[in-house]
Formats: sequence, C-alpha cells, structure tokens
Amino acid sequence: MCGIAGIVLNKDSEIKEEEISEMLNLLKHRGPNDDGYFRFNNLLLGQTRLSIIDTTSAGHQPMQYSHKNKTVVITYNGEVYNYKSLKKILIKKGYTFTSGTDTEVVAACYLEYGDSCVERFEGMFAFVIFDKQKKILFGARDRFGQKPFYYHKSKNSFLFGSEPKAILSQLKTKSIDYQAIYHYLTLGYIPAPFSGFKEIKKLPQATWFTYCLETKKFKTKKYFSLNFISKKEQSKKEWKKEISKSFTMAVQKRLVADVPLGSFLSGGIDSSAITAIAAQAKKQLQTFCISFTSKKEDESLYAKIMADHAKTQHMAYCVNQDDFQQNFISLIQHADVPFADPSYIPTYLLSEFTKKEVTVALSGDAGDENFAGYDKYRAFHILNTFPLLTKIVSPILNNKKGKLGKIFKLKDKDVSEKYYELTHFFDSAQKDIILDNKKYNKEWGSEYKEVLSKKVSKIKDTTDALMALDFEVYIPDNINVKVDMASMKSGLEVRVPMLDHSFVQLCASMPSLYKLNIFKGKLIFKQLLKDFLPQEILKRKKHGFIVPLDKWVGGDIDHEALKKLGIHIETDITDKQRYLLKVLVCWYKKQF
Repeated sequence: MCGIAGIVLNKDSEIKEEEISEMLNLLKHRGPNDDGYFRFNNLLLGQTRLSIIDTTSAGHQPMQYSHKNKTVVITYNGEVYNYKSLKKILIKKGYTFTSGTDTEVVAACYLEYGDSCVERFEGMFAFVIFDKQKKILFGARDRFGQKPFYYHKSKNSFLFGSEPKAILSQLKTKSIDYQAIYHYLTLGYIPAPFSGFKEIKKLPQATWFTYCLETKKFKTKKYFSLNFISKKEQSKKEWKKEISKSFTMAVQKRLVADVPLGSFLSGGIDSSAITAIAAQAKKQLQTFCISFTSKKEDESLYAKIMADHAKTQHMAYCVNQDDFQQNFISLIQHADVPFADPSYIPTYLLSEFTKKEVTVALSGDAGDENFAGYDKYRAFHILNTFPLLTKIVSPILNNKKGKLGKIFKLKDKDVSEKYYELTHFFDSAQKDIILDNKKYNKEWGSEYKEVLSKKVSKIKDTTDALMALDFEVYIPDNINVKVDMASMKSGLEVRVPMLDHSFVQLCASMPSLYKLNIFKGKLIFKQLLKDFLPQEILKRKKHGFIVPLDKWVGGDIDHEALKKLGIHIETDITDKQRYLLKVLVCWYKKQF
C-alpha cells in the first residue's frame, strides 16, 4: 500500500518541487518505507511507499517503464494479485521486467492494452500513469473502491491524492459542499463523487479517467458493474461446491507477500471462515482481535474459540472508554471528511495493535453484502413473501416508531427510497425540519434517490437490488473508506477476500433463495462452513462491530457550530444522531 499524489499546473508559473514534497509529507503514514517524485515540465507525480512485494529499491516509485520506444511513468497504490500470470503473458509478447513488483506489470499492461488494462486486474488499486507520447494522465480505481482517489480540477490546475489533505495543502481557498453534508446527515458518510469540499471530488469505484495535459480535457468511464440480473441455474450442492472453491481461491490469492501477514479475527462467521482457510495454507498464522470491557459489545470469547480451533497465534487488545475518547478528535480530524461510523476508531486501534506484529492483515468485510446477512434484507423479503399478512398488520405497524415502523412505511416505496431512508441517521422529513433552506435544497434527496434507482432499475428481486446498492454505495463509501483510513494511518495493508470481484460476481449470479429465508440470512455460506468452523461460531447470533455510544460519546453538542452549518437541533436526538453531529462539528472546526 502507498500514498499517491500529483500536480499539473496549466499556467505559466513554474511548478515547485516543494509542493509535491508537502503533499507527500502529509501522506507519509501511508508509505513509511520510501518516497519519491517525478517531474516533466509542469507535471509532478509523487508516491510514499509501504513495501509489500519486492521490498528492494527496484520497487521505488514513481516508476518509469519503457517498451518499443514508448514510455510511461506510474504512481501506484494497491495490490494486483494476478500480476504473475499477467507478467507471463506480457513476457511472451516481448516485454521485459527488472523488478518483482506488480507496479511494473500494471505499467506494461497499460502499454499493451490501453484503457482496457484495468479489466484484467484482480485486486485493489488506485494509480495514475503518465503517457509521455500521448501527453495524457490515465488513472483508475478498483472495482469496489478499496483504494481511495480524490482530485481537484480547475482551469489553472489538476491535483490528485490518496487523501484530501494532500490536495487541500495546495489550495488557496476551500468551501463546504452542503449537498455532501445533506447526504452525510442521512447516510453517516459521504457518497462519491462528493467529498465534503466543493473544490474536491472523489473518483467513483470501477472508474478510469484520462486528463490531457495539452487540451485540459478530463474524461471518465465506468468499466465494471455487478450483474445481479443473469442468474446461474444449478443445484444447491453445485452452488456449495462452486462457492467453496471460489472463496478458497480468493483467500489464497491474498496470502502472497514478502512481509509478515496475519488476519483479523472477530469471532464472527466471515473472519472465522477466512482464518480457517488461511491457517490451512499458512502455518502459525497470527490472528488479532479487540475486546471491549462491556460484555454486550465484546466478541473476544468467540475469537479465542476460533483461534484455538484453527491453531493460530492469537492476540487480543482491550478497548476501553479512555481509548475511544482519547483518539476521537485526532482520528475524526485525520479522516479529512465527515465520517460517522463509530467502528472507525476501534478499527484503527485494532490496526495499530496488529501493525506491531505484521504488515498485512486479512479482513472479513463484505460477507453480509454477498450473502444477505443484514436484517434489512430479510425484513423486506418477509414483506414480499407474505403480502396478505402485511396488508392486515400494516394499519398497526405503520404508526409504530423505530426501525420496524420505518420498514412498514417503506414497504410500497421504490427500492432506492427503501435504501436511502431505512439506513438513516436523519431521514428526509427530519432534515426538512432541522436544515436551513438557504444552505440546503430538499430536492437533493430526491435527485440522489433517482441516481440510486437508475443503478438498479432492471433488478426485479428486492434482495438483489438492496445488495447491489450496498456494493454501489455502502461498500465503497463506508466500509472501504473506514478500513483504508484506519489501517493506513498505521501503515497496515488490509486485504479483503470477499471483495474478490470474481467471487462477488459469482455470489451475485446466485438466486437469493439460497442466501436467505424468513428466519435467517447467509444460508448457503453457513452450510458450506460446517466442516470448517466450530458449532459455537456457526450458531451464534449476528453481532456487528458495536460501540457503546450511550456510554462513550456523551456531552453537549456545539450548537453554535451547527448553526453556522445551517443545522438547528431543538428536540431530543438519538445517540447515533448525537455522534454524527459531534463528528461533523469536529470536522468543521478543523477545516474551517
């Protein structure tokens, strides 16, 4: 993993090398092992390196690569797991290599395949390639947005970086994007292409771009979308066999590293499954978890059961209220963008603890999204399965407060409405009350729901549509943002087997009846794990990464700061809403 940055000046004033150095210094936590920059006229590319594959100086970046009188320069962040097979193909075509890195292979693939090179990469990445002959920059993000990419474009300059802080260091002015804040108040995170700043955009996942240094033209194109429509028809037995094979391969691909590698182990189904496979291939695998002083939130007992079962070298770190509160302000400000997932802080503490032993860790994220593990999937499945019963109880439950009442109110709405309003901190009706209409436009909600609706307009099955939206929005803009921010602050690379795109597409092609029924989700995944996991793990109830907000995040909110943001709170709010607003105020005070 690494930090990447770049500057293009479109004016007569000469670019200064101190500017790229300043950007790289702000990204040093992402790549503590090495750094460098490349200059061409008014273009500067830079990189800070966390050495994982070929840790020698041969992997220094930005890296220049030439073939048949064509030369490119690449600054790259990520891992392409199939780089060795791609390398063999390229060698047969006459390409030569001087390092053992995947970086060099990515550069050569661009020369051979052009913009379609990204379709051949299996992994997580964000990179920019300078094509010397064409005088263009070509860049891309991986299919599910595991690696970040932010950019600023104006008539005078084009800037990019792995984190907004690098870009902000070069801007003379910055301003709040209230449309981004509007969505944050509902989702708890900011969806692409927004960043929270009007001057900075986030490149969406599965997207490549070109920027022409001569014409200043900027072009983007999405190169991948999951297909939930075409279903593969085969028996449950055949599905179990195919899913098991694909899952095992996804884990094994992510075990390749020239540095120590371990695995997060919470004691849940997903991290336990990954640990089981990894421990078979890697003896004396190190596993890591965090525990909480409160039994309600603590999963460490189950992590220990699984660690003993897999015979791993297991370590646990206990997170308490002081840990959370002492890190709250610094981590929220480190994020650069408003981000209200409270598990961000314990994820950082776990990453910091893990980095003391290893440089790479596997993670169990995306299991619920692949196999319909969340309650929301099952809730709407029940409503669709029993329409008569739903009609009978609706008059009673429509007026009920809480999540159940919200589900019934949304039962006849478009799937985008279900998605946006169900997982809310503040729903649209609440925002109409608390927001200053001079700063916020209520139509922004409708416009975004329309964007979501278009993404899943051809998907008829509600469960499939909700899962598709999770992969379009929640995975790239919440889960992956959290993991990248938390782990890279510690210089730890986190790999997610269940975001292997071939595995995810296989799961998407599976009819939802194999994933959930009215009683539970993850049906087929749990069934194929019976021979790998202890019964205590398989039979336990779902337990997310829960933080005791009611105890750990108290205190008053700065209402004066909220008023400056156009937010007026005059009624009681929930612990979740309080946390979201405290995060927003913390971000605002740091940035403005």
